Amino acid sequence: MALQIARTRALLFAGAPLARTLKGRIGLELRLTVAGGARILEKIEHVRGDVFAHRPVLKSYDWPLMLLRSIR
Repeated sequence: MALQIARTRALLFAGAPLARTLKGRIGLELRLTVAGGARILEKIEHVRGDVFAHRPVLKSYDWPLMLLRSIR
C-alpha cells in the first residue's frame, strides 16, 4: 500500500502546476482537489494503509487546512 500511496502522491503533485496556471474559481477548485487528495493520502498513511478498517473521510476540520494549503 505504501508504494501505491507514493505513486498516487507523485501523480497528484505532477498535475498540481496546472491548477496554479489557471485563474479564478477553476484554479482554486483544482488546488482544493489536489489538497483534498493529499489530505486523504495523509489519512491513509496514518492508518498504515488499512482502509478497510479505517475509511479515510474528510472531516470539518480538514477543510480549513485544505483551503490554507490551496491558497498559499
